[in-house]
Amino acid sequence: MPRYRYKAASAAGEVVGGQMDAPDREVVVRLLQGQGHVPIRVDEVAGTATGGGRRLFAPRRIRAADLGMFTVEMSTLLGAGLAVDRALEALRDLAQPGPLRSLIERLLTAVRSGQDLSAAMEAAPETFSRFYRSIVRAGEASGALEPALQGLAEFLERARALREATSQALVYPVILVFVAILCLAVILGVVVPRVEVMFADARVELPLATQVVVAVGDVIERWWWVIALLGIALWVGARRLLAREPVRLRFDEAVLRLPVIGDLVSKVEAARFTRTLGTLLRNGVPLLTAIRIAKDVIGNLFVRAAVEGIATSVREGEGVARPLAEAEVFPRLAAHLVEVGERSGNLEGMLLRLADIYDGEVEVAVRRATSLLGPVLILGLGVLIAGIILSVLAAVLRVNELAF
Repeated sequence: MPRYRYKAASAAGEVVGGQMDAPDREVVVRLLQGQGHVPIRVDEVAGTATGGGRRLFAPRRIRAADLGMFTVEMSTLLGAGLAVDRALEALRDLAQPGPLRSLIERLLTAVRSGQDLSAAMEAAPETFSRFYRSIVRAGEASGALEPALQGLAEFLERARALREATSQALVYPVILVFVAILCLAVILGVVVPRVEVMFADARVELPLATQVVVAVGDVIERWWWVIALLGIALWVGARRLLAREPVRLRFDEAVLRLPVIGDLVSKVEAARFTRTLGTLLRNGVPLLTAIRIAKDVIGNLFVRAAVEGIATSVREGEGVARPLAEAEVFPRLAAHLVEVGERSGNLEGMLLRLADIYDGEVEVAVRRATSLLGPVLILGLGVLIAGIILSVLAAVLRVNELAF
């Protein structure tokens, strides 16, 4: 039977820990809850003790998964009745030596010196975004820090799940593209030049298709390093060019106008914006401030500029729905449901509902696109290889005709 190491908060607000033999993790959680404890962390004790050792390649930055775990555990400890400093102290003791533990120690020192948690987080903007700090500040102001952190944890988990689902869906097409490029490079740069020598000895005029393939293979064989350097130069140049705001703004606008990709990008940005804005409003952040914070999560500069215009209209006393519809950067459903939310007095609930809708549509669209992309790439690779083979066969047939 496996053994589990646990940390939990007791009814008296103390952090207790120990080990327990149980069939699975859920049993440990139920047993702890039956004892009146609030489980914080339950980990299986591995055969080789890796928990207490120092990892050879420890990350220098705090990962998104670690930040999500910190948020969940902080919310759990506060819900169990611990004060902020006691909760941070418990999390510091739980954390492994590394960036996260150092950060928690800095937060603990700042809180014990009299600062609020949100103010302490200001010193680590690379970890705690403006959105994160605003939610914590709103929770402190309303006296509901634990629910605010719980909502933050849900937000981070949804964002992580969507990001991982998209990344996993793109793994197979990326591998196919790499294999296709590698196969074509080997065929054109290694195989075709060897065949060219055979045809040169036969002293026959090759068909046009074969001449093209042989010429491409010769270029790859002789100048592959130039092609590689040129590709790297183009990549670096494009990145530097897109780093300029006017160029990036025009590029992002052009992306939105693409037939299929533009609609997908619009839904992705709509999901980010509506979920962030809805979460901020649900935690008591004023509308204008929430819009300006939610603007920062938008990656497309053209959409971000449009949202800035929405903030200007709201500052002048208008609602969100009309300027959102006039911006024409989000799907029409967004403006319609936002208007319904404003009229019903449940704007934050409607925004979160919109985010769920667009998250689902984006996930389905990405899954469909990647499922179609694989066969298309395989078919394209097959056509290219078949074309090369047919061009070589045409030259062989020409040699055989002259031989007879």
